[in-house]
Amino acid sequence: MTAPNTRWWELKVPPVALFAIAGIAQRLLTRRRPLTPGRLMGTGATALAAGGLGGAAVLGFGRSGTTVNPHTPERTVTLVTEGAHALSRNPMYVALAGGLLTHAVWLGSMRALIPAAGFMAVVDALQIRPEERLLTERFGEAYADYRRRVPRWLGPLRS
Repeated sequence: MTAPNTRWWELKVPPVALFAIAGIAQRLLTRRRPLTPGRLMGTGATALAAGGLGGAAVLGFGRSGTTVNPHTPERTVTLVTEGAHALSRNPMYVALAGGLLTHAVWLGSMRALIPAAGFMAVVDALQIRPEERLLTERFGEAYADYRRRVPRWLGPLRS
């Protein structure tokens, strides 16, 4: 079943599947290199940041009683704007991208960032934009205000 106001290709592929595909592509693009202490520390730091953000986002959704299922955004009952959602409108997707960044650091490969960027572009097109249309319909001005205050991903850019 397709959510209202979505195109046939949207909300079809689980973001976790896209994450796995990108992770496999990262590995295929790189050669095995010895792990250095610096890369090990970088891997730990990025994994901790990504995991913390993703975990906080899931807990925030759980506390609000709204769905975390990316295929049923029409079942959203509450606009979550606190905690991790005050940093990014999509902290779970940021966490997945952070996981791919963690993998790239582990691999020690700049080329491994290409699938991470691809993941972000595909998730933005196939998942985030349809979710945003549904949230705009459901929450109107409250969501418009949230969009003005909080970036889609991270950083100062709003969209």
